[in-house]
Amino acid sequence: MDNPKNLPLYQAIFDHYRKRIESGMLVPGDPLPSEAQMAQLYGVSNITARRALNELKRQGLAVRERGRGSFVANPSAGKPSSEQMDRVMLIFPKDSHYTKAAEFIATLYTLLERRGYYLGVHFSDDSEAREGELLRQALAEQAKGILLYPVSSLGNVPALLLIREMRLPLVLIDRAHLVQGFPVAVSDNVSGGRMLADYLLSRGYEQILFVTNRPLSSATSLRDRYHGYVMALLHSGRSVRDTSLLLLENAERMDTPAHQNLLAYLHSARRPVALMCATDPIAVSLLPFLQANGLRVPEDVAVTGFDNLQLSARTSPALTTVQQDFSALAQISGELLLTAMEGGGAPAKLRQTPVSLVVRESTR
Repeated sequence: MDNPKNLPLYQAIFDHYRKRIESGMLVPGDPLPSEAQMAQLYGVSNITARRALNELKRQGLAVRERGRGSFVANPSAGKPSSEQMDRVMLIFPKDSHYTKAAEFIATLYTLLERRGYYLGVHFSDDSEAREGELLRQALAEQAKGILLYPVSSLGNVPALLLIREMRLPLVLIDRAHLVQGFPVAVSDNVSGGRMLADYLLSRGYEQILFVTNRPLSSATSLRDRYHGYVMALLHSGRSVRDTSLLLLENAERMDTPAHQNLLAYLHSARRPVALMCATDPIAVSLLPFLQANGLRVPEDVAVTGFDNLQLSARTSPALTTVQQDFSALAQISGELLLTAMEGGGAPAKLRQTPVSLVVRESTR
């Protein structure tokens, strides 16, 4: 194989086969070397051979048939079908509140399709058991890669250990995991928590209560938002004793002991008080509860969220929150996975997207 232009090796192999196909030396239906055969034939790594084959598929010059291998494509057949493309599995939580899911998925789909991959979308329904089933399904179906938005930072340890052992490319979204070694794509949750607490302090809220519906250990994203809140209070001259954490494990229910303790605290506290909720859905569920119990928002109690989901602008009053860029999060998630699949395994690292403050009427 000639390479007078000193092109990257995968590009040189791609050009070699492109020219043979365009000249008619290879015709539709002719078999192409497998990844291993191509690597041996040209003295390159399997990763380089894989990139060359993926580029042929992406350009519509080759198709992959499950169980048979890769063949020269028929130009009249158009784009390869999803069955002919390497598959990537996205495992996402339920979409009942996660209204940015469509934006996230659309960005990922476009990015991966351009590189010759088919994105299969699956919802775990916030169930660790269902998530485990999907991880095992990805292994059984020989998915080329996995994008996982985990239910918990602690769940499905055996499945993830097996995936790491098998070196199947996997990228974590929104939160890191107890099983280390996977690249992680997250929003800058620490900065988001800090900017929100800084804003509340600047508006005169002396007492700020951090409210979550799950233990902080269950999700590193929640933990990081709390760390940002603590950092803001300490930076303002307060002590650790001035920080407060409330766990509302059934945030949608209004009759739990935790809800009653919250009411007692708010009615006795020096006002104004701010409730800094770890997510928008927690804040949205608290607004009617507070109002029904004689507390005005924001005059008596400020309420903030985190995410800037669509419902946060539709509440009464509209919710002050932190904006995550879900499209950018999807982009870096996909880039990390492509590097892992095509570039020899992405190093275990964290990539963050910036966040911004969105001020609305739920704070004064």
